[in-house]
Amino acid sequence: MYPFTDRTDAGRKLSSLFTKETKPLSDMIICAIPNGGVPIAISLAESLNINRVYVYLARKIQFPWTTEAGFGAVTIDGDTIYNQIFIQTGYINQNAIEKQTEKALQELKKRAEVFEKHLLPANLKNKEIFLIDDGLASGITMKTAIMSIVKRNPNRITVAVPTAHARTVQHFEQLANESSDINLRIICLDIRAGKSFAVADAYKYWKDENSEEVLQLLDTYNNN
Repeated sequence: MYPFTDRTDAGRKLSSLFTKETKPLSDMIICAIPNGGVPIAISLAESLNINRVYVYLARKIQFPWTTEAGFGAVTIDGDTIYNQIFIQTGYINQNAIEKQTEKALQELKKRAEVFEKHLLPANLKNKEIFLIDDGLASGITMKTAIMSIVKRNPNRITVAVPTAHARTVQHFEQLANESSDINLRIICLDIRAGKSFAVADAYKYWKDENSEEVLQLLDTYNNN
């Protein structure tokens, strides 16, 4: 039994958690981590009658020998978080860290040109940001995004995802409780434990979204 049919279904189901929000819609900003977060964010925004969806660019920093795994994450603003276990155990040296980080940052800059019309505003004062992705495994990319976005002075950051590993949810809850610099909360519909976790397992129909598809979705929704 899958909790979600697809990303659109997941966005609609997430919206049910926000029906009692008292904040004016004008103070709420829906922001997706592309690519997978975009269809969910658009579905959520549509259900809440919010007529614009933004994106914030962050990505994992990949190992030199594979595109399937990473040792950290970087944002378009240049903020980074590294998995210290990989670094301390010598899986990757300093030269490779710097090279791979720069490679990821240059890729983000290219993507910023693609998504230029939909990028999150620099000034978020008095706004609540709903930061959307299709799921959280380790959560390192989302955590790095939060570290950057908090510098734009939002009133609160709400991480809203359909599915996540229990350990990651606990980590974000701990971050929210312990940090005096971040007004943070996390909302997740499907929390899973165990050694094996894959975001795709929560969706009946799953595919990798490409930039052209999600850009078209954003152009259509934001220009209506």
